[in-house]
Amino acid sequence: MTAAELFAYANVLAVKNGFSPIAEQQPEKDPNLVLPGDRLVLPDGRLLQVGPGQYIYDIAAKEYRRDMARIGILERQVDVLKGVYAGEKKPEIKQAILQRADDIKRLAVTPKSRQRYAAVQASLRELGFAIP
Repeated sequence: MTAAELFAYANVLAVKNGFSPIAEQQPEKDPNLVLPGDRLVLPDGRLLQVGPGQYIYDIAAKEYRRDMARIGILERQVDVLKGVYAGEKKPEIKQAILQRADDIKRLAVTPKSRQRYAAVQASLRELGFAIP
C-alpha cells in the first residue's frame, strides 16, 4: 500500500461521511474527527462502527488492505469462472461473473483499484461481455 493510495482511500472515506476532504497527505490525527460509537459508511457502502482510539487514517488503512484482498479474491473467482464459461456458455455462470465484476467495481475507489477493475473489464470484453 502506498501513501498515495491510503490518502485517496482516506479521502473517499472522509467525504462519504460528511467530513471535508483531507487537505494534506499527513494531517494531524484529530481524536475529535470520529468518536467511538460513530458509524461510518465505507466507500463500498458497508457500515463500520468506530472503536476507541480509531482515526480516519487507521480505519482507512485497515479497510483498504481488506478491500484490496477482496478484489484479489474476486479477480481469482472471475478467472476460474471465465474458464468454466468458455466451455459451457450457461447464463448462471455469466451472471456469477458479472456479479463479481460489479463487486470489484464497487470496491474500486482508488487509482490502483480502478486499474485492477479496468483489467477485469478488458478481459471480460475479450470474451464478448458487455461491460460498461
